Amino acid sequence: MQIVTDEMIQQVLREQGENDFWQTERLIARMSREQPAILSYLMGASEDQEQYNFDEKQLLLFLGVNISQMMQQTAAAIKQVSMADLEAAQEKNIQMFEYLENETPNDFESTTALIFKQYNQKNVLRYVIETLVDDDDPHIRPERKGLIFFDLKTILDCLDQ
Repeated sequence: MQIVTDEMIQQVLREQGENDFWQTERLIARMSREQPAILSYLMGASEDQEQYNFDEKQLLLFLGVNISQMMQQTAAAIKQVSMADLEAAQEKNIQMFEYLENETPNDFESTTALIFKQYNQKNVLRYVIETLVDDDDPHIRPERKGLIFFDLKTILDCLDQ
């Protein structure tokens, strides 16, 4: 798949910043037609009352829509993602995170740097990481940012095929 550039990301963010409520609703409706499994995944993850609070759910959905829009900026056709695709990507990410749990601090840094270096959509992944790290909303619990990252990386992995 074609790599999403920083310019493409900035274009999506400018457009999102100009959107009113109804335009955002239309983006979500479009996503429900084009990527229903991804929207279901986002909504399912956000329905778990113990996992995310209201503001975290909103952030997850907002970033998920942004990722979808960013991936659509490429000239490549994006295949429709299935729930099986999402489950497979989720399992792969679980295995990766379990592996990283057992790393020593030095190995962890080198392993994560290698993963990031080899990741095809590193610009989009960087956008997600920076957004989560820079978010200072007191309603977004720091311990939930890792779960939000996990869910968003799962979606990005599926869209980048």
